[in-house]
Amino acid sequence: MSHAVSPLPRVLLEERPAAAALLCGDGAHPDLAGEALFYPWQSGTLALLRLAGLPEDGLYPLHIHREGTCRTGGDVPFHCAGPRQAPGEVQLAPVLGCGGAAFSVCYTGRFTPDQVLGRTLVLHAPQGAGRLACGVVGPP
Repeated sequence: MSHAVSPLPRVLLEERPAAAALLCGDGAHPDLAGEALFYPWQSGTLALLRLAGLPEDGLYPLHIHREGTCRTGGDVPFHCAGPRQAPGEVQLAPVLGCGGAAFSVCYTGRFTPDQVLGRTLVLHAPQGAGRLACGVVGPP
């Protein structure tokens, strides 16, 4: 049995992303910022995520939400992003934050980049306790 490590998919090195989102933190986390790049790959999406300014170490869930706005107001940050798309269909692998930063590349067969254009990507606090950052998915 071979234990060879698979190289990084060439699409990440040679192609432009098909969609992207710039994430900005809520009022309580103004230094939180990030970028998500979405590449078509196989029958789904490779998502490359970079985050800085995370408030603590831990696993941060990421979901695609229905609405295409990140406005804040009221008691819930980014409430205008609306609810998640159908649960399970648009959930990305959580990112592991350490020392205030996170980097992740994950594959999902649940959607292609063009299916999330105009939606929002929301970063949730560890344990899902609130919305910390939001970005609208659009053309790169």
